[in-house]
Amino acid sequence: MADSVFNPVVDKMATTATLGVGKLAHRINAGIEALTDEFKALAREGSAADMARAFVGVRKLKDLLKENETNFGKLFALLAEVMLPEAIEKSGQTHVPLAEGFRVGVSQNMRASIPPAKKQEAWQWLRDNGLGDLITETVNAQTLSSAAKVRLEDQGLDMPEDLFNVQMVPNTSVTATRSDK
Repeated sequence: MADSVFNPVVDKMATTATLGVGKLAHRINAGIEALTDEFKALAREGSAADMARAFVGVRKLKDLLKENETNFGKLFALLAEVMLPEAIEKSGQTHVPLAEGFRVGVSQNMRASIPPAKKQEAWQWLRDNGLGDLITETVNAQTLSSAAKVRLEDQGLDMPEDLFNVQMVPNTSVTATRSDK
């Protein structure tokens, strides 16, 4: 069996009754490994159409997993930012040692951002208050990629290799041709 995509923490959790999380993680990993083996066999023995069908299926699965990841992220945030801090505060402890070899604690982190509509005002405030060195200009990677493509395809000009990492990357796409997804 290939190396697990999960780390030893999950392996340790598999030995506990912690909501069956470790067992679920191992089942997911085993499923991914089985699919990988099937697709490798299909690549050796199947047609391009077979591989394209497999790709469409995996793409749909990826979309479903992304949706589930969003929901899982909400659950994780609820536990990490609300439920567990409340439970630890209620217990009067700063951390909770677990027999499984973990210590769980809660600390506070400061997060700050600038609402897009207030960018110029906020930047001026930072400058006026001695924090102007925090301001950095950025170049959007997608916009830069588009500009590099236009320069090459329309003008025949490359971007300087010593200043930019530019590479062509295959992009496999799927287009629905019928409405029965």
